[in-house]
Amino acid sequence: MEDILGHFVDISNGHDDYLKISFMPSNKSIHDAWQKNGLSADFIADYWDSFYSKRFNKLKKDYSKMRYGVCYIANELLENAMKHHCQNIKIPITISVYLYPYELFFYVSNCILKKDSELFKTYIQKLLHEDPATLYLYHVERSVSDDFLSKSCLGYVTLLNDYKTQLGWRFYSKSLQSDYVEVTVMVRLNINDNQ
Repeated sequence: MEDILGHFVDISNGHDDYLKISFMPSNKSIHDAWQKNGLSADFIADYWDSFYSKRFNKLKKDYSKMRYGVCYIANELLENAMKHHCQNIKIPITISVYLYPYELFFYVSNCILKKDSELFKTYIQKLLHEDPATLYLYHVERSVSDDFLSKSCLGYVTLLNDYKTQLGWRFYSKSLQSDYVEVTVMVRLNINDNQ
């Protein structure tokens, strides 16, 4: 059973330039892995940098802002995946980054409890149908005085508002009896030289 929300595009077949990192967290290591997401995000940004820095330098563009964006997006996606991953399921958390001349595609997959997936889908619908700037302001105001959920909602809103990304989600369950759902988040980042 599959459910697609947002602008999900599956480009994984037939593309040569990509990086994929997998994590198989245990109950003991998930907290440590979550705290070290920055290392993986920095590595992904360095990998991107090795392909794009010469082009940006030739055009006299400041690519450090774009590099920071790549790092931020990777870190945010990994933090969400590890924070909400079903720890008792032996399925890895993966992040893949596909390189194109003018855009990057990030894919992060993890497993969540089926009961949590419906709440997540409701939040995604809100993200897809409300103005990102208004939603950003709303979550910033709530994060100062409210619960943990409102703080964690800021990540996707920031990706939409600050980085002008396209987001998509695929929810996949092998059977109706399964207690968990595999979620893949796709983020499409435009790195057009004309920006």
